[in-house]
Order: sequence, then structure tokens, then C-alpha cells
Amino acid sequence: MKNGYIVVTGGAGFVGSNLINLLLKKTKFKIISIDNYSSGSKANHIKDKRVKYVNSHCKNISNIFKNPKVIHSIFHFGEFSRIYQSFNKMSDCMDSNIIGSNAIFNFCLEHNIKL
Repeated sequence: MKNGYIVVTGGAGFVGSNLINLLLKKTKFKIISIDNYSSGSKANHIKDKRVKYVNSHCKNISNIFKNPKVIHSIFHFGEFSRIYQSFNKMSDCMDSNIIGSNAIFNFCLEHNIKL
């Protein structure tokens, strides 16, 4: 699949942006980052014509991709990962880590996408 996409959730964070850099060097795929910028930053964006950034929550993945057959694989880093802050923002943590991750997992299962 030469024209396929790799999706990186949390692609504007530290781990996601470094993965995107590696994928650009090691693959020919186009890359789509999904990030709601709760902890990621636009300063981490990689300026490359093969990378597209989508400002959205992971739970919206089914609305973002109308043709999931173009997706080769998904790397899921879009979760609420701040331990101390997760106690102060428990609803955000649950929304991201449970609802968002569940949406990603079900999307991959439904469309036979590598996770």
C-alpha cells in the first residue's frame, strides 16, 4: 500500500512526535497525527508534506476517517498520562484512557487495522 497512512494518536506529544520522525525516515507512508493538545504541543509539529495534524479526541476516530481501508496501522499514544494531574482531572483521565482508547481498539478491530 504505497498511498496508505499510518495514524499516530498523541502525535504532538514527546513520544508521538519522535515516532513520527522515525516513521518519516523508515517508511514511505503518509502520517496522520490525532491529538487534542491536552499535553501535546504544536511546537512538536514536524513540518513535512507527508504529515497531517488533526486536532481531535481519539474517541472521534470513526468520524475522522470515512475510508478506513487507507490506514495501514495505528500507534496509540493519545492518552492522559500525567499521574499527579490525573487525580485532579479524573473525568478527563477516564474520558481519554477508557473512552478514547476503547474507540481506537474497536475501530482497529472493526476495520482489521494493525495496532
